[in-house]
Amino acid sequence: MIALIVAHFALAACAGPLVHRLGRRGFVVLALPPTAATVWAFTRWNTAASGGADTWTWEWIPDYGVTLDMRLDALAELMVLLAAGVGALVLLYCASYFTDDTPQLGRFAGNLLAFAGAMLALVLADDLITLYVFWELTTVFSYLLIGHSSEHRHSRRSALQALVVTTLGGLAMLVGFLILGQAAGTYRISAIVADPPETTLAVSIAVVLVLCGALSKSAIWPFSMWLPNAMAAPTPVSAYLHAAAMVKAGVYLVARLAPAFADVPVWKPVVLVLGGATMLLGGWRALRLNDLKLVLAYGTVSQLGFLTLLAGTGNHDAALAAFAMILAHALFKAPLFLVTGIVDHAAGTRDLRKLSGVGRSLPYVAGVAALSAASMAALPPLLGFAAKEAAFAALIQGSTADRWALVAVVAGSALTTAYTLRFFWGAFLRKPGVPDTPVHRVGPAFLAPPALLAVLGLVLGPAVSWTDRLPNAYADLFPAEPDPYHLALWHGFGLALLLSAVAWAAGAALFLGRAQVTRFSRRIAWPTADSVFGHLLLGQERLALQVTGFIQRGSLSVYLATTLLVMLGGQLAVLMVDTPWDGAVRPRLWDNPLQGAVAALTCAAALLCLTVRRRMKAVVLAGLTGYGTALLFVVQGAPDLALTQFCVETVAMIVFVLVLRRMPVHFQETVSTWRRATRIPVALAAAATVGVGVWVAAAARTAEPAGAAMVQEVADHGYKDVVAIILVDLRAWDTMGESAVLAAAAVGVTSLIYLHRRSEGSMAQEELRGRTAWSLSAQHSSRLPQGDDAAPERSWLAAGATLAPEHRSIVFEVVARLLFHPILVLSVYLLFCAESLPGGGFVAGLVAGVALITRYLAGGRFELAEAAPLQPGLFTGLGLFISTGVALLGLGEGTVLHAFTYHGHLPVFGDYHLSTSVLFDFGVYLLVLGVVLDIVRALGAKVDRQIERAAGVLTPDGGPEAGGPLR
Repeated sequence: MIALIVAHFALAACAGPLVHRLGRRGFVVLALPPTAATVWAFTRWNTAASGGADTWTWEWIPDYGVTLDMRLDALAELMVLLAAGVGALVLLYCASYFTDDTPQLGRFAGNLLAFAGAMLALVLADDLITLYVFWELTTVFSYLLIGHSSEHRHSRRSALQALVVTTLGGLAMLVGFLILGQAAGTYRISAIVADPPETTLAVSIAVVLVLCGALSKSAIWPFSMWLPNAMAAPTPVSAYLHAAAMVKAGVYLVARLAPAFADVPVWKPVVLVLGGATMLLGGWRALRLNDLKLVLAYGTVSQLGFLTLLAGTGNHDAALAAFAMILAHALFKAPLFLVTGIVDHAAGTRDLRKLSGVGRSLPYVAGVAALSAASMAALPPLLGFAAKEAAFAALIQGSTADRWALVAVVAGSALTTAYTLRFFWGAFLRKPGVPDTPVHRVGPAFLAPPALLAVLGLVLGPAVSWTDRLPNAYADLFPAEPDPYHLALWHGFGLALLLSAVAWAAGAALFLGRAQVTRFSRRIAWPTADSVFGHLLLGQERLALQVTGFIQRGSLSVYLATTLLVMLGGQLAVLMVDTPWDGAVRPRLWDNPLQGAVAALTCAAALLCLTVRRRMKAVVLAGLTGYGTALLFVVQGAPDLALTQFCVETVAMIVFVLVLRRMPVHFQETVSTWRRATRIPVALAAAATVGVGVWVAAAARTAEPAGAAMVQEVADHGYKDVVAIILVDLRAWDTMGESAVLAAAAVGVTSLIYLHRRSEGSMAQEELRGRTAWSLSAQHSSRLPQGDDAAPERSWLAAGATLAPEHRSIVFEVVARLLFHPILVLSVYLLFCAESLPGGGFVAGLVAGVALITRYLAGGRFELAEAAPLQPGLFTGLGLFISTGVALLGLGEGTVLHAFTYHGHLPVFGDYHLSTSVLFDFGVYLLVLGVVLDIVRALGAKVDRQIERAAGVLTPDGGPEAGGPLR
């Protein structure tokens, strides 16, 4: 079960090289996983049809009850056959639909197969959270598939619209899942269905939220606007996602939860009203469209409304009808989409006003379309007829609400007949005054997938009673009926058959009067949901601009004051209402007087920042507050934290100094007396509130501290540095996430610095194309002054001669050369000793960055490029890749530390061990080093270039003038 899902994603990852090598024939190979899933599902037919289920469980984190649960029962059996079977045929269809020179075909193939894997996992999931994860994966892959032709604005907009609508519904559904899981005491879907929680207000709200997700996924009104726009996707996507797979996910969820929650008071009004309205609105809209795919799209919306209504009715016979109708819909709608793709491929258009006589030119294609269309119109002896008869019979025998729904279903069925006739007439029949459309020949491999589906619809019509065991296994989850309905092609003459005849006659009349119907429909047309959605987005954008213009005034002090005031108000409200200090331990000012002295000096440095006028003094004083904090860590006995704080503060001060070179010496902002009088109380009140909050949080503890358990856990494994082990093992995923945020922040900062001025002439354009010291150092090394030509004294640095004599410091160069390698060795030592001594990848990366910063300060940007010849992005990306890979390896073992450990002995160094936590730390080391290099390059080397350009010592290509030193 899980192997089939993994196979989908694994082969999808290889789709790019596979399609690049085999061309469109690669789709045949990609069809193997869904084909295997289809065969596997058929082998489990008897178990599912007998009311049994195949289950698979993986206890991922047993202590927290986190498991991955899969279950194949009757309903899942049906959905697996549809998702995998139709998916395999669509992939085979793609081999004929596309050409080898189709752009980005490998990416499309990978996304389509990955979607099939996500859909397979979704219908097999027996856990609410697992279902939600794969639910959102189908949303992401559908976004990529709909927006495949990203060069077209309509494709991008349609993909974004589908993503927004279904994601918002999915988030609402997640909240509903969490409420249901808490109410039921389990997130296991089969357990919830077997023993649903008692109906309360919370459960009713949860049901509505879950229905929001299901209805948005299945394009039920008012969420139906995204599905017709999704026809911007290639036709195979429409046939699979929008006929057999993705849009069925919402119907599947309704059918899955209906046995447990159909009796909740809010369930039926939502499902029956919105399902019936969608069936009518979608069918009516399909009558006046001219694009064959749009006719089918709105027909799909209409049919999804019908399926949702049936699945949510909540009785045995309706469940039986819904089961049969889900199968019938896939077997007629998917081939109709595929046939539309063939017609478009052969004739070059989907406009039914331009198509004429295609049926004579492509008789086999027309025959396949005729079979599928007949099933959609519920004509005997096809499966669509048997399913529609079952639906009519179930609603006739139902409650009063069901009979009102029956009226909508009969009217919707008439509309279905009408747009079915319109589709077939528009695609294949001759039209007066329209010349026959020239078409090219269609190969048998191209027609085989839709033909097989259409033939199945024909065969399963008379044979539907033979498959009665599987739908009955699902329908038996509902209370038994006194006289239960049985699927069969012919139940004799009765009210259900009469209603079918009425629907056929009314549909035929609507088709015959299509000109009048179209004019009337357009005369009474109200704004479409798509236009409403567009206006809502436009209004939201305008509101956002107005709010942003009102709030974002460009004053950092105002932003900071706003943040502090909001925090202050919230904290004070909590403190006043909860009075958490009652019973709290009386606070101690310090553990020893040295802490008080350091804290007093730190506060004094912070207060002195308010009095200085020079920027450099303010930076130094702000740095002293950081160093004072590090001293507090030292006094408290936290060397790891102290070392990290010292390194961070050092790098931060250097970065400040680099920036201050391009800023005025003095602060130029004039602060009035009343503003100063307002800022000081706000700052002091915020500081006092934070201090009180920290004390209350620490003093109000009732449980035992977690630190002792962590210390014991680390000691049991033979290590001493608790902080390092927490960062790289116990909370490695947190560290990985923080590292990713750090990398993203560095990339964002440097991008802003390099791209904020696009109009600085040719030099700016060279910088945008990446001409930095890294690319220029080797190119211009032959033009740099060498040896006695510029400086008769010994050159201590590789690029020291690039500096003007008045900017050189021989002492600094000597010190930089002497300290550079020892600092690097120290960084490596801090990296490898972290498990038992203070250190770690973060601190080691900062120390290595300090070594490179020293080279830069002593020798300039060319010296930095010589010291680190590789691009900073390589360090950042490689570090993130390594740490992420090691963290993923730890999933199997539960911890990063024990994913891999190797012990050995070295002659000089003695016994040693190497574990994956060291590799994880090494990734952090590279990432931090890359971030420091990136920032120094952006804030240091970039400023250097600006100064040199202003001084006129750079040539137009960015290098130094011949014989002319820099700076």
